[in-house]
Amino acid sequence: LGVPPENPQHMNLLSQQLRARLLSIRHKPAFDLAMRQNPAFVNSPQFLRMFLRAERNDVNHAADRLVRHFEGKREIWGVDKLTKRITMDDFTAEEKQFFTKSGGSTQMLPIRDHAGRAVFFSHEGELAESLMDQNPEIHNTRFLWYLI
Repeated sequence: LGVPPENPQHMNLLSQQLRARLLSIRHKPAFDLAMRQNPAFVNSPQFLRMFLRAERNDVNHAADRLVRHFEGKREIWGVDKLTKRITMDDFTAEEKQFFTKSGGSTQMLPIRDHAGRAVFFSHEGELAESLMDQNPEIHNTRFLWYLI
């Protein structure tokens, strides 16, 4: 599957259509909260284009993905981080230690697999055992969110 060609005028039109589609979705509490917090973040062309690209410029699918994005982000990071780019400062001290010390390492490799998918590598040491005993699904999701 090839990547659809982009031109600025077409992407602007798709962004407008995406905004209009989002207005027609009734139940989107996390998205609505994000819009109240920081409409410039939510409506930025670069941000909207990520979702259009992920759905090969299908406006309806991009709108659904965007709504799910904010629901997931609210669940994993809380409302305070809803319209913020996640950085290392957003992790707990224990999570930062896991990320940076030799006890554990998680990274996205600079190459893709034969199907073009991102490849993640994770080496989990002793520190990971204590961290992952707390709530492994949340920690793993937070790590992946940051890496992507």
